[in-house]
Amino acid sequence: MIGLLSIPTWIIHFGSVIEWGVAMALFYMVGRYKGNVWFKQMPLFMLPYGLSGLCAIAFHLTEDTATFFNDAQAYLTLTGSCAFALWAWLLLRDLTKVKAQKSQTHASSPVKTKGKLIYTLRQAGQSQLSELESPQEEVRRG
Repeated sequence: MIGLLSIPTWIIHFGSVIEWGVAMALFYMVGRYKGNVWFKQMPLFMLPYGLSGLCAIAFHLTEDTATFFNDAQAYLTLTGSCAFALWAWLLLRDLTKVKAQKSQTHASSPVKTKGKLIYTLRQAGQSQLSELESPQEEVRRG
């Protein structure tokens, strides 16, 4: 036993912090290689969780006497959760904009879905959807 933790527990603590650091580096490298800004920014949003893990190790190294490390870990974990939520919201907002831009480029083409033709109409700069019954359904009713 080293301090108040057993050797396997220390291995898990250090392994988790190292693993988190490697994940941050990989996210950045893949983002840089692929030119993906979201993957390149992800390590910044992962940083509070990494620092939280370091605070946990520091807390245990002081044999659980320096309680400010425990408090810092709690606040960094909260900050990390908020950072991940912000990253996800920003990513989804960006993906929604990209999807909207792609759909506007295909605005005049009809899309067949479950027996109906959906035409996208552009009026006053806004897109509206209007569903029209397909001719096959009208023939079946007649």
